[in-house]
Amino acid sequence: MVVTNPVLDDFYPSDINTNYPWGYYRAAVLPGAAHFDGIHALQYVRSRHGDLRGDFARSERQQQLLMAIKARAHHLNAADLPGIASAMQGEIKTSIGLDRMRVLFSIAGDFTSSNIHRVVLLPPFTSEGFAAGQSVVFPDWGQILPLVHQSFP
Repeated sequence: MVVTNPVLDDFYPSDINTNYPWGYYRAAVLPGAAHFDGIHALQYVRSRHGDLRGDFARSERQQQLLMAIKARAHHLNAADLPGIASAMQGEIKTSIGLDRMRVLFSIAGDFTSSNIHRVVLLPPFTSEGFAAGQSVVFPDWGQILPLVHQSFP
């Protein structure tokens, strides 16, 4: 995948593979072509402090990584699911049964970046402000609902 915006997070949580899960360290992901292992993929999608575009950018990075994983897994089929689950060694937990997962897996090929319509709810769809001492994003339903009706007629 291609990283388009750098992520530099001086407060990335050191909560994985450590004896002190309450600490922090610096995580850096530079722009350009990238092939991530699991730890670096997590840094890329979990970082909360290192992107000037904030949580919206984090959501975008998460979607970007999922699409990159899907693109790499194009040769997999539903028969591979038990082996994949075994390889995960309990690291992923879900209430979705194997039969339901097979159904979902069978339609996964229909989703490509070209037929997914995404809208990032930045201004004019939202505005930022404070409520109860917290920084929040306020939706402008007058702007958002027409998009919803356009996407889901």
